[in-house]
Amino acid sequence: MRVHIRLLGTVLVLTLAVTLLAALGSPAAPGRRGGILRLATQTDPILNPIIQTQAQSLIVNKNIFSTLVRPNEKFEIIPDLATRWEISPDGLVWTFYLRRGVRWHDGEKLTAEDVKFTMDAIASKMSPNPYRVTFQAVERVEVVDETTVRFVLSAPYGPLTAMLSFNVGIVPKHILEKVGFEGIPRFADFNTFKPIGSGPYKVTEVVPGDHITLEAFTGYFGGRPNIDKIIWKIIPDLNVQIAQMRSGELDMIELESPGRVSALEGRQGLKVLATPWLSMPHIQLHTKRVPFDDPRVRLAMQYGLNREAIIKTQFRSLAEFPTGTIPPGLASGRSRACCHPRRRTPGPHSKGCSRHFRDWRAPPTGRPHSLASRSRCRGCVQRPGSRRGWSRTRPRARSCGRSAGCR
Repeated sequence: MRVHIRLLGTVLVLTLAVTLLAALGSPAAPGRRGGILRLATQTDPILNPIIQTQAQSLIVNKNIFSTLVRPNEKFEIIPDLATRWEISPDGLVWTFYLRRGVRWHDGEKLTAEDVKFTMDAIASKMSPNPYRVTFQAVERVEVVDETTVRFVLSAPYGPLTAMLSFNVGIVPKHILEKVGFEGIPRFADFNTFKPIGSGPYKVTEVVPGDHITLEAFTGYFGGRPNIDKIIWKIIPDLNVQIAQMRSGELDMIELESPGRVSALEGRQGLKVLATPWLSMPHIQLHTKRVPFDDPRVRLAMQYGLNREAIIKTQFRSLAEFPTGTIPPGLASGRSRACCHPRRRTPGPHSKGCSRHFRDWRAPPTGRPHSLASRSRCRGCVQRPGSRRGWSRTRPRARSCGRSAGCR
């Protein structure tokens, strides 16, 4: 069994976006309408959100396909295709109410049937996709009427809306059902050249290995976008991207490595912006093999890493020391995890540490689970360890709220 051991912990890395201020349609000119935005991606994206496997595809598809819900700039979940949603008291039924009058880029009407088809395609073993495990708790999706869809779960699943907002663009049933679930990965006409979405931009030109052109969709339910056209140039080499920024052939590039910023800092007409980027750098250890089957070895490796030095040297201090496994950028969905005062690893309650944390399996009430003893709540259990610190056992109940310790 392969387990992710987060030896670096959760780090909030700042993505560095370099923007050419003089570019027409550049984000640096708020309030301006029209123009072309020229961006770069390292690979040809897969233009189908339910089989995409790379971040480059996700970034492009976010502009083509709408989702049921979406995150705002604070990573809070807000409406997109769904205007509102309801959760049953037991957390097993989620009902989403869709916008009326939403159209696909080809003019067809988007309905709850499209939502069900998308989720069924993800769940189908005939259509390989990276999100099936994410939605294992979804037992089935039901169409109530044209604008109402119901998710029935086998167990409460707190991050359902978060997963739907980041990863699942709704795809058109009237096009993809023609090839069946097993034919979707091989449907090159849709996945590569002519995707049909309901987002703010539609694809008008694809030249593999060279560029992809998106134009503003005038029928977008959220209103016409400010920028008329977006061109993604396929440039695998980051050095070439940097060179094209210098020459004015690109308007913005994203640098995940802070070490490359020096090549552009201080140049006239260029501006370096640091924006939050969610990442969890970690090392994977096979916990069934010697010596990694011994938790003391894993703990020694954890203590042997100078994470402060890594943040300072590798990330040029553009990162935050982890206090838990949920990135600081998602502060609205977590509270500070308890840390050992010296080891800075999960441990008994200490001064300055919250006594609660938000568990992803929390019930719809949003109450945080307590790090209390077994006697206070049999649904939230923590057992004391030896010098290895404390460990939290798996919840024995679907929800808490039975005692004062879990409220």
